[in-house]
Amino acid sequence: MGFTAAIRVALQNYASFKGRASRQEFAWTLLLGASVWALAWLLARLELTDLLTSSGVLQVMLAVGALGLAVRRVQDAGRSGWWLLPPVATLAVTYILSQSRPPEDGGLLRLLAGLAGLLLLAGLGLRATPGDNAHGADPRAMGPPVFQPPLRPSVAIRQALRRGLRLRGRACRAELLWFTLFQAVVFIPLSRLARRSGLGEAGDVAVLAVLLVPAFSLAVRRLHDMGRSGWWAVPSGLLVVLLLVIAAQPYSAHAVIVLLYPVWFATMALFAMLLFPGTPGANAHGPPELTPAGPS
Repeated sequence: MGFTAAIRVALQNYASFKGRASRQEFAWTLLLGASVWALAWLLARLELTDLLTSSGVLQVMLAVGALGLAVRRVQDAGRSGWWLLPPVATLAVTYILSQSRPPEDGGLLRLLAGLAGLLLLAGLGLRATPGDNAHGADPRAMGPPVFQPPLRPSVAIRQALRRGLRLRGRACRAELLWFTLFQAVVFIPLSRLARRSGLGEAGDVAVLAVLLVPAFSLAVRRLHDMGRSGWWAVPSGLLVVLLLVIAAQPYSAHAVIVLLYPVWFATMALFAMLLFPGTPGANAHGPPELTPAGPS
């Protein structure tokens, strides 16, 4: 499987934990993910965009996609995806602990993280079981994959903005991903324009508030696409609004710091949930979103 075919298959199965994935699909997608992260890091260093990297959105997008791909890779070898739990949990715990330790005290944590990473890569490089197994058909024997045309960025962004106040119906994942990228691109120039107009930090809060209104509507419709109630988005939305209100006050730096972590975790958890596939066919919230790529 070549690079283009591998990436297309990986994107069509993004955040899917069912089925199998070949070693070629895993290797090419890993290379692309590393390249995207390196580019995002470079853009952030040049201060061209910061919302995706500093907020954790890009990390969540890459992590959810990588986790689904890793599970399907292990299943391709005839094993359960739960085999990934020990190394992934070790990586997560060591990363969290390293954030609260000075750099000179992190030697043991880095060693544990390195061993967990090596164990994880070794598991993901296992040879596939020949033919079908309990997790599905052999992807190498299924022939060339049939690809659907993707939803164009301009269409996805227009849909999200046009339906910015709509809390009914469903929304596909492409609409969410392209609108999130659109937010990252427009935030910094709008923020700088607001600062030059004399609004200061209140300008950042105002720009974020404007961008978050259609984002919240999109989150509700994305939840509907998965057959869930839009009320799942309310706690995270209320925390973000509370943080913006407090941040707009002149003497609230301590309160902002205290609220920042629960708001970040709640928002990133919700965003990770929104990346999963929608229910096939109609559900209680209506028929699937019809796009050039078919149902979401």
